[in-house]
Amino acid sequence: MGDITAKYLEMARNEVTKQLSEKAGKFTKATDYKLSKVLGISTSAIHYYLKEERECDDDDIIFAIAYYAQVDPMQIIGALRAKRAKNEEVKSFWTKAAKGGVAGFGALALASTLNLAPNESQAADFEQNNLLSIHYANIKWF
Repeated sequence: MGDITAKYLEMARNEVTKQLSEKAGKFTKATDYKLSKVLGISTSAIHYYLKEERECDDDDIIFAIAYYAQVDPMQIIGALRAKRAKNEEVKSFWTKAAKGGVAGFGALALASTLNLAPNESQAADFEQNNLLSIHYANIKWF
């Protein structure tokens, strides 16, 4: 049931072990306790994830795991969402997102920000007239 979280948690443990070993000057394995302290979660949560009893659904924890596992958080989030998807179209979307095959949420956010940012003449008008300009977008995913 919790195989995705367990996989990335072990990757994070390997990186934390590497960092601890470098700091100590000798091999120092990241115990469940040390891993829980680094990730900011309880040791019981670590046990549940590693025993594959449940998947992580907290994005803050997923981001911490991704940081130490040295992977894009979307890789984990996409894999988890694909696993829970109820129809094939949604599953396909999240599978592509996990593999980086979707145009990317970060790229979409950047593109929409760049598209909505005022051009040079608009910015000059704003400075001259002290106008308040509000830009927003309505983005449709499907």
